[in-house]
Amino acid sequence: MAYEVDRSGSYARNVPSGLARIWWATSSDGLTFTRRGLAVNPNNGLLLGSARSPEFLGADLYFHSLTGIFRVTWTGTGFTPSARLVYAACKDPKKVFPWTPPPADPALARIGGTVTMFHGDHTRGIFRTVPRADAKECFRGIFVPPGR
Repeated sequence: MAYEVDRSGSYARNVPSGLARIWWATSSDGLTFTRRGLAVNPNNGLLLGSARSPEFLGADLYFHSLTGIFRVTWTGTGFTPSARLVYAACKDPKKVFPWTPPPADPALARIGGTVTMFHGDHTRGIFRTVPRADAKECFRGIFVPPGR
């Protein structure tokens, strides 16, 4: 199991407050869990102190930060130390904190042979995207209108 642990503070000046880490734990019965360690350490310039909403799909653990949606991979004894970008938020040079509301709260599903990701945007709603191997462009989701 992977879970989010919130803490107060901010990673750096001009970065929104609300820090979070992702830890992992194991259980033999699904009722009692033993904490095993840190799954995602967000204290770096890529994640800016925030790793939220962990979601497994196979051996990959997806989560969001202030700059986009990322993933780490289970190695059999822990998680890869470096997060890989799946979708990046677009930079807005007119803002003090330069990212548009980042894609957040990823939910994943395998539909047919394709992995589909649904994620939110704080002001625009729910989007549907298909993760790419190379995500150097900023976030380009397909809006899912309400009721569909």
